[in-house]
Amino acid sequence: MNGKMMISYMKKYSFFVFVFFFSILKMNAQENILLSKGFDEIKIGTHIDNVIHKIGEPTVVSSREQEIANWEVYGYEIEKMFVFQFPFDEVYLFENKNEFAIWKVYLKNKKIIYCNLSSYIFGKEIAQHIKTQKGIEFYISYDEALSHFKKKEILFFKNSIYQELLILKKGIRFIFDEEGLRNIIFFNPIKKKKKIKALLEQLEYYQKMK
Repeated sequence: MNGKMMISYMKKYSFFVFVFFFSILKMNAQENILLSKGFDEIKIGTHIDNVIHKIGEPTVVSSREQEIANWEVYGYEIEKMFVFQFPFDEVYLFENKNEFAIWKVYLKNKKIIYCNLSSYIFGKEIAQHIKTQKGIEFYISYDEALSHFKKKEILFFKNSIYQELLILKKGIRFIFDEEGLRNIIFFNPIKKKKKIKALLEQLEYYQKMK
């Protein structure tokens, strides 16, 4: 192999090495969720076109009416479900692997108002690289997550299957099962006292932390 061929070979080899290590770094990058906001690149108010550009095409796109029908099949009382308190008009479902563990995005006029991240869909490989600014990560326990917030900020719900923590003013919701934290949801913060009071009357199964 002469000198020119060697240089050409090394350039090509170096390029592929760079691409390989860049892909590894990207998969292992830490994605932090800012309370009341979301990710730096995908957050409340982000247009769906920017989301698709970042994580790929959705698996399913549904209207509000279709999403209601999907929940009613499983016997949910729609008027008592937290997500339906938001005026979304479309839902984008993502089942392709993405670095943000984004599963469902709820939109109003093509912009995010509620975003559901799931470790059920994407597993630990991706979920382990996501945390909130308070250091809350997928798979931590209910009690550990609880310790990061003031009790007066928190609404909670428990049954035999799962547990929830809901912090309206921070725009964050956590859902747990026996393995720990499985869903992290960020949404438009709800701060007005009248709106919070109306929500508590509607969502009667949530309780205030004492």
